[in-house]
Order: sequence, then C-alpha cells, then structure tokens
Amino acid sequence: MRIRSLLFFFTALASITAQAQKAHWAVPDFAVAQYAGSIGYFSAGAGYDVFRSKARFSAHYGYVPENRGGRVNVISTKLFFKPMTLTVWNRVRMNPIDIGLMASYNDHNKAESTGPEGDRHKGYYWWNPALRMHFAMESSVTYEFKKGHSLRAITGYIEYNSNELYFVSFLRDINTIRLSDVVKVGTGFRIYFNERKEARSQKKD
Repeated sequence: MRIRSLLFFFTALASITAQAQKAHWAVPDFAVAQYAGSIGYFSAGAGYDVFRSKARFSAHYGYVPENRGGRVNVISTKLFFKPMTLTVWNRVRMNPIDIGLMASYNDHNKAESTGPEGDRHKGYYWWNPALRMHFAMESSVTYEFKKGHSLRAITGYIEYNSNELYFVSFLRDINTIRLSDVVKVGTGFRIYFNERKEARSQKKD
C-alpha cells in the first residue's frame, strides 16, 4: 500500500507541477523517483536547479516496507554539483560524475534499544541512529525534448553513496569490511519541466 502511495504521489506531483509552473515561482524544476540508495526502498521528491544550473537541490520522502526492513519513513535532502556535461548525440547529454552531499532522517530508531550485545540505553552510541550525512556521486544520461514539448528533459541516473558512520567503520576495520559493504547504490529518474525555464527567460527579457 505504501509503495502504491509513493507512485501515486510522484504521478500527482508531476502532473500538478506541469500545470502550475507558470503560476508560481516556487514550483520545482523537476520531479524525481528513486529505488534504494539509502533514502528508502522507494522514494519520490522534487527539486530545483541552483547556482545557474551548475547544481541541483532536492527533497525526498522514502519508505521501506516491513518485508524489506520494517516500516521506515525517510526524509532526505540532496545537493549535487555538476562539474561536467557531455553531448553524446543530438539531444542526449551525459554527466559522468556529479558530486554531492546528502542528509537523511528516519523514524526507525531501534539501534539504541537493541544491539549485538543486548539492550542499550538512550545515548549509548556516539552517533545519532536516525540522522545520517552522506557523501555521494552520480552518473546520469539525459534526453532533452524538442522545443514546444510540455517536458524539458528526462534523466536516468545511478547513484553511489556512503555515510559518515560507514566511513568511520571502514577505516577502523579496513581489513575485514569490504568497500561494497559501505557503499550503497540507488537508481532513479528525474522529469524536468519546460514552463519554469521559459518563465525565467521571459522574466529576464
């Protein structure tokens, strides 16, 4: 049921955004959906191109179903910088490596009540089990639609990230912990809306 709700949320967000871009400056530049990658089994969100489209900022809501780890709600934000964009063919663009930071918060705080050696009192761990900071990289391919299309572009991407807790654990036990144990992978797509870009151009004129 929660997965269906996420899909409905994303579809509704895309539809509303496409209709409302001209009406309000605060409507996002893009909608995004993602599978896995530390921000929920499935997640959906929206975001903006920032710093003259040299970076993007987005906010997400994710959910982990009970059979995948136990009814977890995840709120997250991302800030990615785009150092390089290559033209592959005609309207196809590729970003080999975007560099970013992520923050995520979940409501599934079992780490302070149970552990490998039994019960743990609140505050036992030096880290906050609910709040994570992540270092991330993304590779993406974007198809830009022709002028006059209701959508500006659609992007498919794969993302790699690791949080500060994984990183510290890896350094402490580098001989037994593999890199694949601390790097998480997510994949998703973004839909960019055309009207907001046109509105910006009209405003400059």
